[in-house]
Amino acid sequence: MSRPALAAPAEPQLSAATLLGIAAAALLVGGLVAVAPLAGVLVAALAVAGLLLFLPDYALWFLVLLTPLTSGVRRIGPLRPNELLLLGCAAVIAVALVRRGRLSIDRRLDPAILFFLCFASVVPLAAYIARGGPISTAIAPYIAPWQYYIMFRLTAGLVRSDRWARRLLQALLLAGAVLAVVSVLQALRVGPVPRLLATYTPSAHLDLIERIGYRRTTSLLGNWHGAGVYYAFCLTTLAAGWALGRRLFPPLVALGLAGLLALALLSTNSFTAAAVAAGGVAVVAFCSGRLRSRRLWAGLAALGAVAAVAGFVLRDYIGEQIAFQFSDFAYGYGYVERAIPFLPRTVANRMLSWYDQFGPVIRANWLFGYGPELPDVGAQSDDSQYIYALLKGGVLYLVAFLLLMVALLRCTWRRFRQAAPGSWDELVHLLGFTLLLVMQPAFFLQAYLTYSGVAEFLWVVIALGSGLALARPAPAGAPAPAET
Repeated sequence: MSRPALAAPAEPQLSAATLLGIAAAALLVGGLVAVAPLAGVLVAALAVAGLLLFLPDYALWFLVLLTPLTSGVRRIGPLRPNELLLLGCAAVIAVALVRRGRLSIDRRLDPAILFFLCFASVVPLAAYIARGGPISTAIAPYIAPWQYYIMFRLTAGLVRSDRWARRLLQALLLAGAVLAVVSVLQALRVGPVPRLLATYTPSAHLDLIERIGYRRTTSLLGNWHGAGVYYAFCLTTLAAGWALGRRLFPPLVALGLAGLLALALLSTNSFTAAAVAAGGVAVVAFCSGRLRSRRLWAGLAALGAVAAVAGFVLRDYIGEQIAFQFSDFAYGYGYVERAIPFLPRTVANRMLSWYDQFGPVIRANWLFGYGPELPDVGAQSDDSQYIYALLKGGVLYLVAFLLLMVALLRCTWRRFRQAAPGSWDELVHLLGFTLLLVMQPAFFLQAYLTYSGVAEFLWVVIALGSGLALARPAPAGAPAPAET
């Protein structure tokens, strides 16, 4: 049964006098920054916070746009800039939700998410402290999952219109465009880009690139896995919008953006990310029911041509990675020889490290997990969402995670089937289902939900679907989401 389209509520309008006042205040703050930089920045931050207090929808837009661009920046004290941004915007948006009476509860999603957080955060943290572990080392890994729930709840609570669903999807894509530009410049080693990344977004992946000449890009996210999947998510979003006839950007702009994203994705040299992008486009094409649509096949052909051009431009990058994965030479990255024939080098070595190095630790701590830090067993990384769950919280964490994935897939699929054809609901629910589905096999090879940028993209899309579902009447016979 289809749902009716939702009329967008009226947005707050700024009068001419207000705009003049904002311009005058901006000039004063600019003068103060020139005279006293620190005081000027503080005053500017307070002024922006005060303005966003009256425009909370824009606070959310800036949060969605800036989080991926700041998540890899080095910490300011105990927190990263994206975490400070989340705290500031959360306070502003929470006030707006209270004023609007939108302390929303989605009966299909919130219980599943909170159940997961119980066994991903509360229970393993309590077990670790009970075993005598120091709280200081456990707080960050076990509290981190709550920031994604905060992002989900703020977005789902505030977004109630098609207009803002579109704007937030555009914000995710604009952030992807900025990240992609940085990746391309990093690949080409243009000017000061590599030096600036090393200074402001240091990471183990970036250190490998600079130290041994590993030909991959990390952009502002600090790792090639997260950057590659973010670009894959963006390409899947463009494909979903095109397939369902929901225009996110003008066609030529969308095509140029797709080319930039494809080039950046290939520059990360992540085969997993490329598979996520291909799988996402395939799921969208199949589930949209438009396999006979000329529009769909024209879009896929254009996307394939763009990817082919990007692959030709970066053929040396890709050739080096293929040689590394399927030949027997030593590269200097810790993988000296391929351990299992016919499997890519990194997959084979992951499987061996899971069994030989992490296996005994997991068997000895199977119920509540080993703890917040990796055991000292000689492995470089856990390299799997499922192994990460077993190490951090044991079987309880893993089961709660699997139940969460089932609940999210089931909810997004049902809402997609109930959405009005050609509506933004249909796009958002299909996109959420697609991203969740294609990430399930990818979770075997990397703990992607621990990567800031990737996690926010996924949770924002799911939250958009939840917010639009809360704004519309439920179909006959279905339980309505609750708002308190």
